[in-house]
Amino acid sequence: MKSVYCEIARGEGCTKISLYSEAEYKRELRRRERREKIRRRRTHVREVAGALIGLAGFMMLVCAGGAYEVGTLVALGATGLGLMVLGGWMGHAFYGQEDKAEWMRRMRERGEIE
Repeated sequence: MKSVYCEIARGEGCTKISLYSEAEYKRELRRRERREKIRRRRTHVREVAGALIGLAGFMMLVCAGGAYEVGTLVALGATGLGLMVLGGWMGHAFYGQEDKAEWMRRMRERGEIE
C-alpha cells in the first residue's frame, strides 16, 4: 500500500497515526464532509426550534398581562421568561456561543456580517 496522506492526532495520553492511500483518503474526506453537513443541518434545526420556543415564551409573557390573579400572573410571567431564555440558549444567541452558531456562519457566507 502506497500511502499518500499521514494524519497524526494527539489526545490525552495517546497519539493516533492514520495512513491513507489515495482512494481511502478521498473516501475519508467525503465521509467527513457528509458528517459536517449532517451536523450543520441538526444545528440549524435546533436553532429554529429555539427561535420558536423563545417566541412562544415571549407571547406567553405578553399574554400574562391579561391574568386576573397575582399567582397566575407571576406563574405565566416566569414561564414566559424561562421559555425565552431556553429559546435563546438553543438558538445560540448568547455571548460566547458564536463558534457554534449556524445562523451566524450562514450570514458570514452571504456577506451580511463580517
